[in-house]
Amino acid sequence: MVTFRRTNLGHTWLDIKAWAGVSIRAYQSYGFRIGEFRRTGPGPLSYASVSYVNYPRERYYGIGPGTRKADRVSFLYEQWEGHLWSGYRFSRRWALRGTLGYLSVRLGKGRDSRFPEIRERFDESSAPGLATGPDFFHGRAEMEYDGRDYPGEPHRGFYLAGAWDRFVDRDPNRDYSFHRLTLDARAYVPLFSPARTLALRFLGGADFPDAGAEVPFFLMQTLGGSHILRGFRSRRFRDRAFLFMAAEYRWEWFKYGNFLLFYEAGKVLHDRAGFNLRGLEASYGAGFQLKNHHVGYLRIEYAVSREDRRVNVLFGPTF
Repeated sequence: MVTFRRTNLGHTWLDIKAWAGVSIRAYQSYGFRIGEFRRTGPGPLSYASVSYVNYPRERYYGIGPGTRKADRVSFLYEQWEGHLWSGYRFSRRWALRGTLGYLSVRLGKGRDSRFPEIRERFDESSAPGLATGPDFFHGRAEMEYDGRDYPGEPHRGFYLAGAWDRFVDRDPNRDYSFHRLTLDARAYVPLFSPARTLALRFLGGADFPDAGAEVPFFLMQTLGGSHILRGFRSRRFRDRAFLFMAAEYRWEWFKYGNFLLFYEAGKVLHDRAGFNLRGLEASYGAGFQLKNHHVGYLRIEYAVSREDRRVNVLFGPTF
């Protein structure tokens, strides 16, 4: 990933950021952002962004917690996205943001020859949105409280954010419109020393389709990957809602590095009846993080689940 940043462009309040990245598996990501999005003190926030991604080897296993690893198929996911953001930071800790935008999606034949193409095993009934690849108008509102001492590498405090999203299918002759609610709560507790921290996280979300509508499979809530349920592959589980909990022990064993131990549990679910702690998937592991000036910039982790043993490499801070 190559990133270009300029702040206070031409001695104004404008900031710009542009990025481009291509992985060894031919995944592509490009984007551009302009406006005021780096503010840490009180004042308004506003910026515009446009981005494009092309994922030629996306995975799909089906919907729900009971899907099998053997059911994996491949598909291509291509997305254009443009948004206008606006908000206000009331203080270093409190912020309110909102966005309006457009999301254009194209689905195609996956390029991973090891697995069947998605249309060989799934259809519109088992993968809603597969037949059409609907486009959306998208709106979002979110409130954030950040009480962490160092947001890039916290040792104490807590963080709380809530968001509401609205996706409206652009085509009036079909309906994939839905609402989404998300809650993210994190706490950081020093253990007898600032060099030892217990980090806790609860993350949950639920989608509410309009009457007679479906949530497209490619926008459903997911678990799995290098950030949540790290012992499973990316987007291993999908459904309309999910629960996720994590505990991580961080030991600062020298000025520029942390040793990590973590345990996570979570599940996807289809409706409110599944909001309980039964049937959770789990992953656990260890790793280390390199940091500088209270910002983590590289993590290498070994994560284990009932399906996989994975080495995850992450750039930038995590929760």
